[in-house]
Amino acid sequence: MKPEWIPMYVSFGTMISLYLIGYLAKIKILTFKLSFSNTEIALLPIAAGFAACLISQWILKRKERRA
Repeated sequence: MKPEWIPMYVSFGTMISLYLIGYLAKIKILTFKLSFSNTEIALLPIAAGFAACLISQWILKRKERRA
């Protein structure tokens, strides 16, 4: 696995897990709703995934500098 792909995997994993938790626990702020009239997407899992991506990228760069 290439190290430059790790932040993307972390990001998508975080988003998918938060959407799944929201769906299973019926938490409105974490759910994705799709209907014929409208589509509602919760932005919190997307923001958390973006933050996880940035943090994992920062950690990888920090480890690279030490090596």
